Amino acid sequence: MCKNKVFLSYSKPFRNDQIDFLDKLKNYLNSIDLKPICLEQIHYSYKSPLEPILEIIDDSKGTIVIPFERFHSYVGYSKEDSRENKEIINSFYSSPWTQIEAGITYSKKKPLLILKPNYILQEGIIDDKTNDYYQIFVIECKKINNRFVMQSFESNNNLKNIIKTWSMGL
Repeated sequence: MCKNKVFLSYSKPFRNDQIDFLDKLKNYLNSIDLKPICLEQIHYSYKSPLEPILEIIDDSKGTIVIPFERFHSYVGYSKEDSRENKEIINSFYSSPWTQIEAGITYSKKKPLLILKPNYILQEGIIDDKTNDYYQIFVIECKKINNRFVMQSFESNNNLKNIIKTWSMGL
C-alpha cells in the first residue's frame, strides 16, 4: 500500500521533550500509513525559500504544523505609544515559518492540523479563535522548574485519535 505523504511543519526542536515528541509523532504517522515529509536543511534554499515549501505542500495530501517554542519574551509592548498599548509578560513565540507553511496549506485548501503547545502565543493562523476551516489541537504542557515541558506523545490517546480522524479526510 502506498502511504499518503503529509508535510510535517515545525519550528526546529531544541529541547529533549520537543525532540522526543516529534520522533514519536513521526513513528505514529508511519504506523497509520502516513509518510511524514519534513523540510530538511538539504532541501532549503536561502535564495528562494518558498520554492521547496511549495513543492512539498503540493506533493503532500495535507499538513500537520507543530509550532514549537522558538523565542521567549520576558516583557514586550503591543501597539506601543497608542491608546491600545498593552504590556505583554512572558510570551512564547514559534517560528514565523510555521505560520507561513500553515497559510500556504490553507490557501491551497488542503487538510491542515495544528498541534499547538498551550503556552505558545495565539496569533495569526495558530489562533484557535479565528478559524473555521482547519483544526487546532492544544497540547497541554506542564511548567517544571520554570520551563514548559510537553507531555509525552505516547500518553496522549486523545491526540492520537484526533490525528487518526484527521488522516481519514486525506
